[in-house]
Amino acid sequence: MVANHLVLSSVATGKDNTISVSSTDGTADSLGLGSQAHSVAGQDAVYNIDGYDLTSASNTITNAINGATVTLTGLSAKEADGTLADTTLNVTHDTTYLEAAVENFVNKYNATMKYLNDYTKIDTSTEDLDEKKNGVLEDDSAASRLKSELARLAVSLGVDTNSKTGEKINSGLTSGQLGISVDRDGIMSIDAEKLAKAIDNGNGIETIKNFFYNTTGRISKEEHGYVTGFLATIKTYTEPDYVHNTKGIINDKLDMNAKEISNLNSDVTDLETRLAEKRESLINQYSAVDAAMEKAEAMLKQIDDWFKTDDNNK
Repeated sequence: MVANHLVLSSVATGKDNTISVSSTDGTADSLGLGSQAHSVAGQDAVYNIDGYDLTSASNTITNAINGATVTLTGLSAKEADGTLADTTLNVTHDTTYLEAAVENFVNKYNATMKYLNDYTKIDTSTEDLDEKKNGVLEDDSAASRLKSELARLAVSLGVDTNSKTGEKINSGLTSGQLGISVDRDGIMSIDAEKLAKAIDNGNGIETIKNFFYNTTGRISKEEHGYVTGFLATIKTYTEPDYVHNTKGIINDKLDMNAKEISNLNSDVTDLETRLAEKRESLINQYSAVDAAMEKAEAMLKQIDDWFKTDDNNK
């Protein structure tokens, strides 16, 4: 509501996004939205690139220059003769997303490694088994093996081998040159200055991207790069292997644990049944013994009464 007038505006821009209001009675007219309404039609942005006249319903243009986003902020300046002056665009690579992607990879890796470290740790602060605070997966070989494999991959130089030809695939970079380092616990860190320097030193976004992941081959795709080892390792733990008829190491262990739990529950049920039967048997035996004891006491009392009577008769 502006100055006692109802104002409607469209979120969508451009000449094709026009607001219209209609009603079957006089509601629209009573609100000032009928024939008396004042309307301002939307317009498309008009621009020219390399001599081509183009239009856009939005001021944010993503399809004019491949890989670039152009935002129109106003009208071009005019020359002395009244014609519109040319505008020069300086297109540069936005490397912030690349830095963020590397940092995200490091953070996700560290979260996984910290989880594995916490759950497989062995407390060496005491020899008392009751006081030791070991991780719940201290004896789990799969968890320990996964931790070792990830730590080994983390310190690799990012040089991959073509699985078909055996050829070394070297991007010309190493993880160290990109500022990635790993401590003795397998925790990874990233030197932001080194990474920025590697990007600025002319390596190119494509070169750095290929260091982490790239594919070769037109028909049979071969994957290469720093992260491919992590992907392949994680897949063996999480995805089915139909060739070897497994559900993946983690799922196989979950199935094995579920089966063991089921067997233990069955053993507990059997033991409870046997205990209940044994309890009933013991109750019956003790009841019989108790009845026999009562009978014996009655007989002893009767014998004692006989002796007392006999003594009295003498």
